[in-house]
Amino acid sequence: MFVKHYCNYIPANELFYFLKIVLDFCKLILYFMGYINTRPTKLNTMKSEVNKLTKTQQNVLRGIKNFVMERGYPPTIREIMDLFGYASVNNVQRILSVLERKGYISRKHRGNARSIEILSDDIESKSVIKTIPVLGKIAAGTPILAQENIEGYISVDLSYIGARGDFALTVKGDSMTGANIFDNDLIIIREMKQPKNNDIIVALLDEEATVKRFVSESNQIKLMPENPNYQPIIINKNDLYFRVLGKVEAVIHRI
Repeated sequence: MFVKHYCNYIPANELFYFLKIVLDFCKLILYFMGYINTRPTKLNTMKSEVNKLTKTQQNVLRGIKNFVMERGYPPTIREIMDLFGYASVNNVQRILSVLERKGYISRKHRGNARSIEILSDDIESKSVIKTIPVLGKIAAGTPILAQENIEGYISVDLSYIGARGDFALTVKGDSMTGANIFDNDLIIIREMKQPKNNDIIVALLDEEATVKRFVSESNQIKLMPENPNYQPIIINKNDLYFRVLGKVEAVIHRI
């Protein structure tokens, strides 16, 4: 009964490796109990065997990665169909589901047509390629990642820049040049509401996003520039027109 129930949910190739592991484990027990004289070979772990991809799955994963590297954003399902000549959406969905289940991709934001994030191009890789939105003018009172705030998307290797990112903004102005943040740079931001003192943050102030160093005092907040030509912005902690959007985690300079 258990095997029949198990077979309904586990693909045949994974079931084969599972049973093989069980058999090897039983042999190992018999060896230590003295019933057999030959020590079994080293047990294969479920992960090392099951996480192997078929040739088709490898090709699709490689195609997605190349698409991201060339264009800066992930393909839609229709674009994957065109790349590999699939006639059915279901074929692509099935392959993507396998890649996601085995930890190669993530599709957290399924409402977005370009929701694929590459987590790994091989089992040992630590590369994390993530597609994040680039925000334009942020409307007051709306969620940060509301569709009307998004101008486009960018794919970044978070392991390369050594940071976590939820969204990006293009810097306007030169008030933060002392922190090596220049006009037209792209900053990667981690969404948060309670930064620490001296964090460089993005804040919404009177419907305008600003990048400054955060300093919290007893009854006020100072937004400190990193350019002597600019004065600090002093804000009352009860100011309803001020909110922290996130902490700057990385800067991408544009040449």
